[in-house]
Amino acid sequence: MTEKKTTKKEIEEELNTVIEELKATKQQLLAVSEGYQNLLNANAGLNGLVMKYEETINILTARLIEARPQG
Repeated sequence: MTEKKTTKKEIEEELNTVIEELKATKQQLLAVSEGYQNLLNANAGLNGLVMKYEETINILTARLIEARPQG
């Protein structure tokens, strides 16, 4: 088995490559995080609409029940 000696220049180049890859990964994670926050905001808006629809359905159901002829 022979071990290859790594030069300082090779280590510096590899380090620079790793740093650039980390920067790219950080940007991707930031984009994913922003997308997730947007999704949460959209979900909160939809939940608000669901609550309004449920309220409307309950009101309309109550009106239908009240409008039934008493028998």
